[in-house]
Amino acid sequence: VEIDVASFEALSRAISLSGSSSKSNATPRVVIIAPTHRSFYDFLIVSYICFTLPELGLDIPHIAAASDFASIPIIGWLARRSHAFFVKRGVGDTKKKDHDLSIRNNLTRITTERKEGPTFIEVFIEGKRSRDRTFIKPKTGFLRSVVETTEGQETVVLPLTINYEGLSDQTSLANEASHGLHEEMSLRRLMNWMRSVFAGNVNIGRVYISASENMVMPKSDNGQNIQKFAYAIQSRHQSRVMVSNYHIKSASLALELSEEVVLEALLELGCQIWPESSDYNMATLARTMPENREMVWASMLQFGHLLGPFIAISHPMWSLSGFRAKKY
Repeated sequence: VEIDVASFEALSRAISLSGSSSKSNATPRVVIIAPTHRSFYDFLIVSYICFTLPELGLDIPHIAAASDFASIPIIGWLARRSHAFFVKRGVGDTKKKDHDLSIRNNLTRITTERKEGPTFIEVFIEGKRSRDRTFIKPKTGFLRSVVETTEGQETVVLPLTINYEGLSDQTSLANEASHGLHEEMSLRRLMNWMRSVFAGNVNIGRVYISASENMVMPKSDNGQNIQKFAYAIQSRHQSRVMVSNYHIKSASLALELSEEVVLEALLELGCQIWPESSDYNMATLARTMPENREMVWASMLQFGHLLGPFIAISHPMWSLSGFRAKKY
């Protein structure tokens, strides 16, 4: 796991003000950590950053988790022990004042428990994992509930982009795309995955986490403010997407082009290149490369938001509205 520590500096400075005597209006009362969501690892990675890098000033956040997890034996209990609270998908994501009351109750409880410094909350604005790495239309119900609950207090959002070389769910995604089969999340499926991890059969390569500049949430919602704000968060996510030799080689195999041509095209499109570490070599890359053509395509979708129009024509089954994510 590699962390771009420097990208967290602006938020760290703002948080440090909350522990001083300063009454600056820039001092946040609530900090929403908004990561991309591509894997179940995301929950662990964000908490890992907060725990291992105390100098950032980020507390381990309360996690807004999908209510699906609450009913899964053991997993639901572990989630609650990890400061998670459960949110029903799609509830309150309308212009009407029918936001999920349980969200507001949980937010009120969490923010009032904190006596000093900001309250940290983690939420995935797309509402669910995007295993094919596309950008799904963001949900706004949770953000609207935050605006209502904080009542004009300073709320800061920190967009985090979690870049993966490989994804733990790439195999199941490739099977679903090829055969049209979808397997719902269950304890049995999760246990099988954990068994593979402990057996050393899951190798996802490297992970790189980068934070965008923190954003101040609107203090009111006129029906459009929050929607535009959610797309702005997603645009920040896209700006921090990075590609490594893993993704370039995958694209080279999928498109039957040389790696040099792929790299040149990505640079022309403005894509950022993954910083290479000294302990990473071609032998390591070879051990983590996808096993078949379907998984190669899944890996190439790391920069699918840039190549979406071309993929929509050549591989319609991979094409989702997320490729055409708006930018504000």
